Amino acid sequence: MPKTNHPELIRTLALSYPETTERTSCNKAKFEAGKKSFVFLGETGDGWNLMVKLSDSLGELELLTEKMPDNYSVGKHGWTTLRFPVGKGPTKKQLTRWIDESFRLLATKKLIALLDG
Repeated sequence: MPKTNHPELIRTLALSYPETTERTSCNKAKFEAGKKSFVFLGETGDGWNLMVKLSDSLGELELLTEKMPDNYSVGKHGWTTLRFPVGKGPTKKQLTRWIDESFRLLATKKLIALLDG
């Protein structure tokens, strides 16, 4: 079974949201809905990292990272950074849920209405 290319999957998922664009910030891909950033994606030679704003999914995240506790951190306002080696990471279902949650926490009501349309 082929390994998931997590950064490309994240890019595809993030760009599927209404009025989303990709820009660069501090050597990371930044995905914005309108003027609000909701996903940051960084890639290095030996891995990749993701930063999303989470609330309800924080409990799930703790279970996922029990085996690798240094691979995630949660900031004061719910911004969560996850780090993974190449070819490793969460499932597509988890990534989809986290990106959706981050979008809904940060996007305007108008963009959320377009999404739910």
